[in-house]
Amino acid sequence: MPDHAAISALLGTSIDHLERVPAGDTAQAFRVVTAGGQQVFLKRVPGAHPDLLPAEAAGLRALGAAGGCVVPKVLAVDSAHLALAWHDRGPATASYWRALGRGLAQQHRQTRHACGFDAGDTFIGPTRQPNPDEPDLVVFFRDHRLGYLQRLLRRRGTLTTAQDRALDRLRDGLHRWLHLPDE
Repeated sequence: MPDHAAISALLGTSIDHLERVPAGDTAQAFRVVTAGGQQVFLKRVPGAHPDLLPAEAAGLRALGAAGGCVVPKVLAVDSAHLALAWHDRGPATASYWRALGRGLAQQHRQTRHACGFDAGDTFIGPTRQPNPDEPDLVVFFRDHRLGYLQRLLRRRGTLTTAQDRALDRLRDGLHRWLHLPDE
């Protein structure tokens, strides 16, 4: 269980209730009720890189700013915790799915001048994912997604020679599969 004093300090208020709720493979999740009655979703990822949860918070803020879908508001974040506004789960009705589809479409209409992410690097699980500005989609995906992960795997010694060569061929031919339509 998380340290109540640390959670109180993060939220700036005392805690009345803390209970574990279901989470993913690596995270721990909790429903927190503050002394003022506010419900909070609290996420912890023990042993995670100290930038992981701040990067997740930046991503959630960007998704929220894009509009379209309900994205939980980031209440507080530090290297060990991410606190979000609590949202009760509603029924997954047909109208829910239609609204989600419209919201996702609206979010995907938001564009920026280049590939990358203004708020910096993000993570895929525990692995840092660089997000520099790159106007060319093929170069971005080739160098900052596939190439970056390929270099990590090489350094770790987990790629066979055949796998490494196959990734080289994929990266060299990527321009045939990825392209943006002419604007």
